[in-house]
Amino acid sequence: TDRFRRLDHAFVVSTSQIEWVEDIVGPGKVSFVPCGIDTDYFAPAAGPAEDHPFRCVFLGTHMRDIDTLQAVIRRVQAARPDAEFLLASLNRRCGELADGRRVQWLRQIPDGDYLRLMQTADLLVLPLRGSTLVTSVIESLACGLPVLTTRGGISDYLDDACSIQFEPGDAEGMAEAVIALADDEAQRRRMADAARRHALRFAWPAAASRMLSAYKKVLHS
Repeated sequence: TDRFRRLDHAFVVSTSQIEWVEDIVGPGKVSFVPCGIDTDYFAPAAGPAEDHPFRCVFLGTHMRDIDTLQAVIRRVQAARPDAEFLLASLNRRCGELADGRRVQWLRQIPDGDYLRLMQTADLLVLPLRGSTLVTSVIESLACGLPVLTTRGGISDYLDDACSIQFEPGDAEGMAEAVIALADDEAQRRRMADAARRHALRFAWPAAASRMLSAYKKVLHS
């Protein structure tokens, strides 16, 4: 960390990082600037919605809580055997959860398939062991995908209109929310609209403007 101790100022992508980075850089020398997202590329699908069973997606590998995910899947499938879970992750434990029917493990999928996965899903179900920025969350928001995840650093990028957040390991609460939303298409649609609107706050032009303002503030302090 010696090089970081010589910084005049540091920018972080989550407020959860501020205290830790200030211990290295110095008190008052760290600012939170949200990360940006390409909201032109990551966008809801054009045209009519694809006809498919109720679909949940799980995305990514780092700090993902597979134990909680497993419990969520079991509880949801007991109540809604028709629900699909598509797990796009490099974590090999996802392969243990896959049954070849309603739970599928997708590895190293092309970018276009990753985009379509978010555009055609009903919910992002993402239990985490910890977080700062989670790019798959803001990408999902931009695609108009409601988010169910674990409260933490990623909370800086969410609100109650587009997401439901849970304490770590709360498989029961997350599963109950999935089941309730599976039966409430109108609420899913409201959350989807809110997700897209919320994501536009992180579009690259807005992100660049915030970064420019942050640099100006530091330079004139």
